[in-house]
Amino acid sequence: MKTSWTTLPCAILSTALLLSGGPVSAGGNSPWSVALKHCIAAFEKLNPVDVSELSKVKAPDWAMVDQGDTFAVGPDVFMTVHGEINTELASCTVASKGAEMDDSFESWASEATDMGIYGPVDGEDLTHVETIDWREPRMNIEVVSKGDVTWIKTYEVDKEA
Repeated sequence: MKTSWTTLPCAILSTALLLSGGPVSAGGNSPWSVALKHCIAAFEKLNPVDVSELSKVKAPDWAMVDQGDTFAVGPDVFMTVHGEINTELASCTVASKGAEMDDSFESWASEATDMGIYGPVDGEDLTHVETIDWREPRMNIEVVSKGDVTWIKTYEVDKEA
């Protein structure tokens, strides 16, 4: 069962949403722009992921995650959504093959940590960050690459703010 949400001061929320709506390189179907638009922005606003314009598909083996519904987003870009954000811990993972991550995520994570909205989970590594004090349960964003596949994972963790 999900814990209650904390109240987010308007100034922090506005800043967090501006981070999510900032410019993104590589176009609308790049893995980072998909994760930012569909996963991170929705979760920051406490909204479910909007999949209304996406086609549900069977994930290719390389894009599989543990559970959820998978949607085709672009050539070799898939998004898997699990859980209802208002009733359970939810997740949204974007998997891409052959599309290298540019520095957009690290720039975003660096700016978000400098503003005190997100913080690194382990040391100074900005490939795995979590919300700080304004969201309960906390939300993590993690980039994992293996070979030519990259996963951008946005998920809630049962951890108080």
